[in-house]
Amino acid sequence: MNIICLTFTFPRDFARAACHQRFLPAAWRKIWCVESADRAPARAAAPAGTEILPRDFPRGKTLRGDDAVEGMRRVFLELAAQCELLVKLDSDTALFRPEAWTAPAEAADVDFTYLRRYEAESRLLANGCAYAVSRRALLRLKNFYADGDNIPAGFAGHEDLLFSAFWTALPRNRDLTLCQLNKDKFHWCAKPYYGADCLGAHLGYVSQEEDFARCRVATATRKNA
Repeated sequence: MNIICLTFTFPRDFARAACHQRFLPAAWRKIWCVESADRAPARAAAPAGTEILPRDFPRGKTLRGDDAVEGMRRVFLELAAQCELLVKLDSDTALFRPEAWTAPAEAADVDFTYLRRYEAESRLLANGCAYAVSRRALLRLKNFYADGDNIPAGFAGHEDLLFSAFWTALPRNRDLTLCQLNKDKFHWCAKPYYGADCLGAHLGYVSQEEDFARCRVATATRKNA
């Protein structure tokens, strides 16, 4: 399967993105989407083989807001023609079992694989640090602003809530298939998990040094399991 891993990143997070990328399969195509002004430092910081995709749009610091969502939508549609599956991965996130995001698509033609939020947050909405989307689901974004759904007006501009609400929307996307990953099998800054079956880690709320240290512990735990 032709898989692209896409990371929207900026200079402060380049070191984190590079560190976390080492956990990804070599066969995946890795792309960093950066502002044009950051193209040169991105090339210098990215691991060998990483493609740099300069695309300018207001990102709202944390990919939040109408302009950020629209910019992401355009990039998703641009890359849809180049892959069968796109894994959107945040700079501050490491995937220790990346196959969890791709196996559903490879084995069962799943369109959207994501970490499901807790019941209180909504059973269908995704945590945005990592999710995988099929070409078929990506192409649905051509109609993201269709009348009737009112999805872009909600969720205070948070891209993960907006896009996951769209791909799980009824009745329009009833035919898309979903795979929800267990949030409790993921390492969070406020809720660390070092089990051998840990899927990955979101580390944006700790220092870079602490981020790397936690990745080392997780790696050692898995090797010793």
